[in-house]
Amino acid sequence: MKWPKLRSSSVIIGLDGLPELFIKQLDGCAPLGIGELNSSAAEKVMDRYATVMLCRGPDVVPLDRKHLAGRVGTLKVQVLEIRPSAHCGDGDRGQFPTPPKVGEIIVLGVGRLFFEKDKGGDCVGVEPTEDQSSECLDPHAFYRAHGQIVRLLFCP
Repeated sequence: MKWPKLRSSSVIIGLDGLPELFIKQLDGCAPLGIGELNSSAAEKVMDRYATVMLCRGPDVVPLDRKHLAGRVGTLKVQVLEIRPSAHCGDGDRGQFPTPPKVGEIIVLGVGRLFFEKDKGGDCVGVEPTEDQSSECLDPHAFYRAHGQIVRLLFCP
């Protein structure tokens, strides 16, 4: 796959052919990176849905825009390429991968943006604000986007 290029500003390029609805949903969002959406081994061990990472093959993609850490907003992905998910899901929570559509915008979570380092590299998540009583990330949304080639975005 040829990886789409991003400008250094928060303007996203490469949107030719996408329905206007998708373009409007991306307005004002800061791109964090492009790659295959995954989670770290620590997430699986701790049984939490708090962070995600992007991979290209065996490598973890370094994430941009760390200066946005601490800001409140929405963490979302735009699906660039669909692939079959080899993930078995989370049977204890009744969550299983479901295939998205190319161009689909999936909201992973809303809250305060944070970054963590994992053995593999950069991870990002959103911590719910005090008025929210939910997990950091939506498990259903995570499994919808897991293993897909996505553009990861933060929308303050």
